Amino acid sequence: MLKNDTPLLFLIYINDLCKCTGSDFKLFADDTAILISSTNYQELLSLANQTIADVYKWLQVNKLTLNLQKTSCMMFHAKKTRDLVWTPNIEVDGIKLSFTSSIKYLGFYLDDKLSYKSHLKHLVTKLRRWVGIFRKVSILLPKSAKYSLYNAMFHSNILYAVELYGHANKTDLDSLQKIQNMALKALFHLDKFTPTTLLYSQLDVKNIDTLLKIRAPLLIHTLLKQENDLNITQLIGKYHELMSHKYSTRGKDNIKLHFNKVSFTSSTCFRMPIMWNNIPPWIKAIESKSSFRAEIHNLFSHGSLKPSND
Repeated sequence: MLKNDTPLLFLIYINDLCKCTGSDFKLFADDTAILISSTNYQELLSLANQTIADVYKWLQVNKLTLNLQKTSCMMFHAKKTRDLVWTPNIEVDGIKLSFTSSIKYLGFYLDDKLSYKSHLKHLVTKLRRWVGIFRKVSILLPKSAKYSLYNAMFHSNILYAVELYGHANKTDLDSLQKIQNMALKALFHLDKFTPTTLLYSQLDVKNIDTLLKIRAPLLIHTLLKQENDLNITQLIGKYHELMSHKYSTRGKDNIKLHFNKVSFTSSTCFRMPIMWNNIPPWIKAIESKSSFRAEIHNLFSHGSLKPSND
């Protein structure tokens, strides 16, 4: 019993960590991210050093230690200042923290430009090796086992966080899409010149673009219709507002978009509501998550990935 309760007890133990300073904390089990922002570089460094000092003091009081090997900092720059040379100095108990341009957080690779390139590069490297493995086992497995293998070792990886990296530019996504094409042809023993449209329709598998079209509305539906600790404003920000009202109009469940800079329209926070607004009104009005998921799958594909017998 104690073993099963350990994560809960740990969360209760560190629950007041975010109150030790005024910065924005993101807590997930024993992974903690601290977000600090300022328009002034010197003020930013001062806030960062004060925050880390407060956290270190809290850890000492609560008999915990900070793993400096796993602690690093990242600075997100405005576009006009990315080419400048930054030499920040943030210390903990006299030890200078390392700075990085890319970091793994909850299984997702972030870079200081928020470009998704780091995550896509890692994903391509991780999944490329499966192409050779699929080619070797393709003649040994029945079709149902091939679907199970693809779902477990390949599909699960490209599905994770596709709501984010799926909005990367086409050039960056192409490398991952090519790996998916190669993997499917190798696993199902298809000719390498098989057209991609025929490949996905024949196997009833979804490519990355289709996965994004399904997963993004599912996420927004969860935030709008289901009871949870998050809300839609945390996802899409202050540049959006809900149009929901009591009148039965076509745009009743749409998200109204407004912005100050044209560049904002290329952001993930802008594209996801557009995808939601483009869904037929009768589907957006569905309250049940399972029914909504089924209709979204039918809308953007021939159906979900299902094993079939030889």
